[in-house]
Amino acid sequence: MKNIRNKCFGLCAVVCVLFLAAGTANAQATTGLIVGQVTDATGAVIPQTVITAKDEDKGVTFTGRSDGSGNYVILNLTPGTYTVTAAHQGFGDSSLQHATLVIDQKLLLNFHLTPGSVSTSIEVTDKAPVLQTQSAEVGTVISGDVITSLPLLSRDFYSLTTLVPGVAQVGGSINSYALSVSGQREFANSILLDGVESTTNRTQDVTVTPSVDSVQEFKVITSSYDAEYGNAAGGVVQVQTKAGTNKYHGVAYEFFRPNFLTAKPYSFGGSEPAPTLKQHNFGGTFGGPIFKDRSFFFVSYEGSRQNNAYTYLDSTIPFGLIKTQPDGSVDLSGLVDPNAGLDPSSCNGKPCPKAGTVDPIFDPAISYACYGGYTGCLPQQFPGNIIPASRVSAAGLNTLLKFFPKPNLPGTRNGWFSNYAVDSPVTSNTNQVDSRFDQVITQADRLYAIYHWGTNNSLVTDPYHGNTVVPGAGDADQANKQDGGAQSISITEDHTFSATMLNEFRFGYTRYYLDQYSLLNGTDYSTKYGVGNIAVPGYSATVGFPYMYLADGYLTGGSTYKPYHVLDNNSQFTDYLTMTGISGHTIKIGGDFRKLNSHPNFSLFPTGFQYYSSFGTAETSDPTFNSANGYAQYVPNGWNAYGGSDIADLIVGIPQVVDMGLQLTNPHTKSWDLDLYAQDSWKVTQKLTLNYGVRYEYQNPYTEANNYMSNYDVATNRILVAGVGGNSNSLVAARRNQFAPRVGFAFQANPKTVLRGGFGIFYTPENDGREDFLTKNTPFATQSSYYNTPYNGYVTYQLDAGVPRNTKILSPTSGGYIDPATIPNGSLNVTYALDPHIRTGYSESFNAAVERQVGSSISVDLAYVGSLNHALPYEIGDINQNPLDSTNKYDNRLTADLGQIQYLTDSGFGDYNSMQLKVTKRQSHNLSFLGSYTYSHNLDNGPAPFNLGHINNDNPQSPYNLRAEYASADSDLRHNFVFSGLWYLPIGRGQRYFSQWSNVTNTILGGWQLNAIYVMQSGTPVNVVRGNNPTGSSAGLRPNLIGTPNLARGKRTLAKYFNTAAFTNQPFNVPDPLAQIAPGNAGRNLVVGPGNINLDASIFKEVPVTDRAKLQLRMEAFNTLNTPHFGNPDGNANSGTFGEIIRQNGAANANRVIQLDIKAIF
Repeated sequence: MKNIRNKCFGLCAVVCVLFLAAGTANAQATTGLIVGQVTDATGAVIPQTVITAKDEDKGVTFTGRSDGSGNYVILNLTPGTYTVTAAHQGFGDSSLQHATLVIDQKLLLNFHLTPGSVSTSIEVTDKAPVLQTQSAEVGTVISGDVITSLPLLSRDFYSLTTLVPGVAQVGGSINSYALSVSGQREFANSILLDGVESTTNRTQDVTVTPSVDSVQEFKVITSSYDAEYGNAAGGVVQVQTKAGTNKYHGVAYEFFRPNFLTAKPYSFGGSEPAPTLKQHNFGGTFGGPIFKDRSFFFVSYEGSRQNNAYTYLDSTIPFGLIKTQPDGSVDLSGLVDPNAGLDPSSCNGKPCPKAGTVDPIFDPAISYACYGGYTGCLPQQFPGNIIPASRVSAAGLNTLLKFFPKPNLPGTRNGWFSNYAVDSPVTSNTNQVDSRFDQVITQADRLYAIYHWGTNNSLVTDPYHGNTVVPGAGDADQANKQDGGAQSISITEDHTFSATMLNEFRFGYTRYYLDQYSLLNGTDYSTKYGVGNIAVPGYSATVGFPYMYLADGYLTGGSTYKPYHVLDNNSQFTDYLTMTGISGHTIKIGGDFRKLNSHPNFSLFPTGFQYYSSFGTAETSDPTFNSANGYAQYVPNGWNAYGGSDIADLIVGIPQVVDMGLQLTNPHTKSWDLDLYAQDSWKVTQKLTLNYGVRYEYQNPYTEANNYMSNYDVATNRILVAGVGGNSNSLVAARRNQFAPRVGFAFQANPKTVLRGGFGIFYTPENDGREDFLTKNTPFATQSSYYNTPYNGYVTYQLDAGVPRNTKILSPTSGGYIDPATIPNGSLNVTYALDPHIRTGYSESFNAAVERQVGSSISVDLAYVGSLNHALPYEIGDINQNPLDSTNKYDNRLTADLGQIQYLTDSGFGDYNSMQLKVTKRQSHNLSFLGSYTYSHNLDNGPAPFNLGHINNDNPQSPYNLRAEYASADSDLRHNFVFSGLWYLPIGRGQRYFSQWSNVTNTILGGWQLNAIYVMQSGTPVNVVRGNNPTGSSAGLRPNLIGTPNLARGKRTLAKYFNTAAFTNQPFNVPDPLAQIAPGNAGRNLVVGPGNINLDASIFKEVPVTDRAKLQLRMEAFNTLNTPHFGNPDGNANSGTFGEIIRQNGAANANRVIQLDIKAIF
């Protein structure tokens, strides 16, 4: 790598000089170009031929001139249909009519001129070239007809990116689209809307989604893109919106989903209610000329009103096994163990407890005083398993009775699980406006101005209590309100210096905001129900109720991070210069300057997070204790404990883990990017084209407007504060050596075969959460993590009393640091450390492809696409943990003055290898289709920092051995087949069959169209863990592997999807405690979840109204066959549903939905 970069340095220096001559730049093309060669009848080249391209819809003309080799290029053509004419003195003019150009295309049109004055005109019947002969890139264009015809469940055209080989949608991410392109992380993509970056700063999510009917087309590039594209190691999605023409045109539409046509989703053994759907989408477009051939406009509006209720299946407390008594005691004598009497397969292959077995509940006041086996000290079970009133927590009992609903299904495992179903109401209103203005100023100057505006407001009410917000949110973090929106402006000016030199300048601005609230925020339920010390005066985010998680899968309470407020304001200046006519070379130089501003204001667990295992009520004094039935329950804290219950722990008010956080400032982070590039496309011969270039990318490290940033320095055990005592404002070193060479070729072996290949280095955007690490750190934010322990005779935290909260912003010393020893309750403090020399992640990407034309309209493209990925951002978890040399998890830490130290570094790595097959049939004989199949293997040593897998114990077992985490990536999708097609039935007037029908007959029986998307995918990995790490880390240990984890296809059931007996937990007991807490030998992501099959289909009927107007009647069916889409099985070996599939994979497409549409087109 170093050698490559050194060799590129000289070329990049040349680029910088050219850049100064050309101005600040970067293309991110929204246009295309037409290339070709002019020859006479003998094949001799004809230089200095004038080539004119006229937009047939707008009347606008563009010109070029052939060079000494007869080659010509016409630059910066907006997608559309053109008549291209070649004229040279002494030869007759030659015209090619109706040539269709798509976004970012190099359209090849060759001319053969005849001596004399006779002109020729030929209609281009091929709407698009079958083969890609001019570029090495791997990509696919999705046309406007396909976008508006294929069924779209959410009316979101971005979902069609998955039609492209190498693109897969992955779960477990806060990025709503979560697209993994050619194996890259979901945050590594670039979305260009009319040439302007349209992604958020923190998560690389899409900011603006134009209406489907306002999109001209979009292109997805998955590998080997030119040097003009950057800040992306995954894919580049280029979106071109529609423009006005010389004719007025538009549409008006209404889309409606009647509830009575909605199918009932798959039932998991109960009688779950069918979902309620009430959804309307409506809008229209209108465009045309202001002044013919010079000024054009286009506007679009779409609104959506939804009142839906999705079927929600979950587990709630088995209240039938719990009895509250008049004297205030709670009778748990009927709390039968969930595994009692079940088959051994339900207990990891070991004997399950006998039928009717009740877990003994011990008195924590005695049990923990006895921990360690003190002489004469014996644990005491509550007599009759009845918790006396003196031990009952008022807050715990209130939570149990008022924040959980009663079961309404029989449930599984003695009624503990899958025992509650309800419709979860969802209300959503969206509005989207898109507009465009095109102006031909002079023959040499053109102006384009585009504006997008959209809002999205939603209310997800309580799935447990319907529209009644009080008394609780039921399942944690479900009930919430969201207000979001975005705006985007793009102003582009093209200036033609000559027929061989053109410059394009673009200004872009994007504003994005998102406000989210838990419906519990604002009402002090904590005080009302007796939970201590949650609300903090002056901080509204703390007013609500804690997020509570019980080990058996029961959730309730508030949010992990809401209220959540984010505002991005980004501006972008781009410019590039293109030169042609230099012996077959098309040279492009330019760059991109961006200013990024963010206001991320949220806290992690502002109302607290509480985890209940069986820790509080288990017998823990004698690790060798064996019960009569031989049943010892392993609890996630690492101790081998007998008996106990997470429900009982809640009743006595003793959680195992408590996290509290609070943002004390309102951060305003800033950064800027400067990217430069030079690119050459060299037509070496008529068969061989080389594409090569180099790019330089610089991103200034994030700073905070008031220096409200800090970073823990591992070397000095100090917390450094930005801008104080000689510390830099960013606390992170800038990376100034990010050179990215690109090279590729396209060789046309014969008229029907093209060979392509390419290599390049691509950098990932620095949206890995590093600014969050620095702004949400002491002293500008507080986060504390309390682990209840049996040391010192009793637990350290009880629900009613609460935990101390720090709200004071400490002042740094003159040396610019804070001594951890001065932090109140510092040993419980969660601190963040960012590697001060962290690198930017990058990918070495390569591909080789062969494309073959079959017949006149079909192409088959077979490609190998691979990558080696380096220096990926990696949140390795807690580095302040016991290195497994003591049974006391607080011994031998990095520092005793702090609790967890979460460390973000660049230790991530991975690789991707794939075979990608694409079969394309362009529109002919009334049929077009795109079929793609990807066979791939994606490996890495951990997910992206923002991946939600971290919440599911996807952190490494040990931060000191990250290579042990190398395995299939969370996004690994081994097989992915997608087929989409449009078929205009060949019956009726002007068609192959029954072309002589009368107008009346044709109106009734003609004009039918069928469209479909069919998906067949394998499953994604499941990480099997055994619980929290007794070293004090939040990472999840994996169990030992003693068998084959994946069952044969015929043996997989919902109750047991994989071989749970293949995993065994190591009990934390004698004879060798140190060996028992060591990481298990099971690898990461060993289990593969269920695959997915889905068919979306639609049928259209067109009814002519006039020569220029028609009605389109449509019916669309999503999940046409009502196929269940099962989620992954439970991978927690300590869960009561270990190995089970208990829900579908999200609400969308869980059941068949029918949509009826009417559209007027004129």
